[in-house]
Amino acid sequence: MSKFTFEQAKSRYRRLFFPAMVVYTAACIGGALVLAPMENPPLWLPVLIAILTIAPILIAFWLIWRYVQETDEYERMRQLESLAIAGIVTASAAGAIGFLQLYEALPNFPVFLLLPFFFLTYGIAKWVRQGSCA
Repeated sequence: MSKFTFEQAKSRYRRLFFPAMVVYTAACIGGALVLAPMENPPLWLPVLIAILTIAPILIAFWLIWRYVQETDEYERMRQLESLAIAGIVTASAAGAIGFLQLYEALPNFPVFLLLPFFFLTYGIAKWVRQGSCA
């Protein structure tokens, strides 16, 4: 893949990332609004809404991967380290939540919330690492 300047790669990333997050938010809210009044929706409807909700997240992961591939070695290292930190923190949280639920110390937890938690920790890790490198 051809190399882009940092600004070009960031621009390409943002140009699609933010619209994907708008679609994700609309799918989350819209899906809940569509399903809420239905007592027994047909099975295909929640499946379709779930697919429409997860698609922008998959696009976001692809955009992150593309962004990492398009940048120089230094930026690639920073991005991958931030992704690793986010993955470690999220996997640790998932494990802790799972064991707390297993031993009935925590009620059921909506697992889908780990996705925004991952992106939040990824953003924080990028921000902290950026500050430590400046």
